[in-house]
Amino acid sequence: MEMLLLLLVLASSLAIVKAVNVTDGRRLDFAADFGAIPDDHALSTCEANSRIFQDALTSLTYGDVFVVPDSGVFCMQGGIIIKGMRGGTVEIAGELRFQNDRESWPKKIDGFVEEAIYMENIEDVVFTTSQENVKSNKKGVINGQGRKWWGAIRMLIHGEDRPRLWHIVKSRNLTVEYLLLLDSPYWTFYSEQSDGLRIHHCDVSARITDLDRHDLYDLTAFNTDGFDVTGRDVYISDCNIWNQDDCIAVKDDPVESRDMLFERINCSGLGLVVGSIGASRVQNITFRDSYLHHSFKGIYLKSRWDDNAPRPSEVYIKDILYENALHRFFFPQGRRRVCEGPS
Repeated sequence: MEMLLLLLVLASSLAIVKAVNVTDGRRLDFAADFGAIPDDHALSTCEANSRIFQDALTSLTYGDVFVVPDSGVFCMQGGIIIKGMRGGTVEIAGELRFQNDRESWPKKIDGFVEEAIYMENIEDVVFTTSQENVKSNKKGVINGQGRKWWGAIRMLIHGEDRPRLWHIVKSRNLTVEYLLLLDSPYWTFYSEQSDGLRIHHCDVSARITDLDRHDLYDLTAFNTDGFDVTGRDVYISDCNIWNQDDCIAVKDDPVESRDMLFERINCSGLGLVVGSIGASRVQNITFRDSYLHHSFKGIYLKSRWDDNAPRPSEVYIKDILYENALHRFFFPQGRRRVCEGPS
């Protein structure tokens, strides 16, 4: 009995310590605590704001909350790189807006542009908006200002040398919620090698006109994928996506892409996609209870298979409502191979 009581006391103590770590962390304001400047679009301000953002997020730990206040638009420069982030909440109440001048955008060693935001090896992190925004049905905004990067002529000149808005490699227990990802120059959100990714109540918008369809002009916002994911244990729900490429895509992974559920998605673009897939294993992928309004494509399978590649297995499609989709099912590549299991 004494041993049992001791174990109970120790367990209670650990629970209290964990609670203190969560609730007694720092609450840090982008502007008030770090000096970020809103509503100033000078390049020097964009660069300074981005350095502050990068350093602040890198320093967060369990229980900390970093706040982007709803006190104006914070101009940002691309090339934000954050590695090894552990714990913490990033609360975007206002807007982060990336400058859109290619000439001054940071470049990699190979001369190609850096991503707007690149994160690697992050764990137990939440990206969200303020409770006030949630109550009033508003979202925090990350704006890529993609229109100056899009277009047929720019595509001919630069190809796909455009920055992803948000690129994450090797995340664990990551939540993204109540955010609007607006006008990405290239892929909007790409999470590679995910291990426990939850995205809900987020919107993606990449459009040139306000038309209720995808005409040839709108489709020149090339490669503006919505949510691209690889890895395992991915759950995306209750999102609205209007873009000019894949709305959601399960992509190749160095090992496997498995155990993913996508539901209650309202989207219009090039559809809900598995691919493109080459040699990696894809298993237990479900799309259900979703609505595709005037989407250019519906369910889309892209493959780079050869005869020795593993087949996707257990790909489930259930209760998908189409309204005037041009291609409801589109399987242009690898037609000799079929998915194993029900679909």
